[in-house]
Amino acid sequence: MDLTQRIAALEAAVFGGLPVWSSARTISLAGPVSITPLTGLLVILSAPGPVQVSLPLPSALQNGFVLCFLDANGQANSIETPPGGIVSGTVFESMVIDGGEVGNYATLVAENGVWAFGGGRPGYTTPWSMSGPS
Repeated sequence: MDLTQRIAALEAAVFGGLPVWSSARTISLAGPVSITPLTGLLVILSAPGPVQVSLPLPSALQNGFVLCFLDANGQANSIETPPGGIVSGTVFESMVIDGGEVGNYATLVAENGVWAFGGGRPGYTTPWSMSGPS
């Protein structure tokens, strides 16, 4: 699924249509939190301070799961995996960091034991970006 298809799927979910995830979770407390997705998931980050999400590597059974992290708090939120758990092209890292703009989002798609990073919302001056040891 390319970025245009991902954005279309997100817009369909927000404005009506079939969602790419089957549930949503709101994180309203700042600080570290662990999630283990059992299906595709929309995660709304609304805490009054930065949220640090810990995410395990996906299993083969999770291939195709889409996780969408939506910044609803304007904070420098982060998503961390075990080393090398997030890939963008040929770059493997362990973390994506939110630029801190409300409405920005990042998508992660489970692919063969890693999370493929779909980037953030185009046009934002501080998008989600990859970071951390590979």
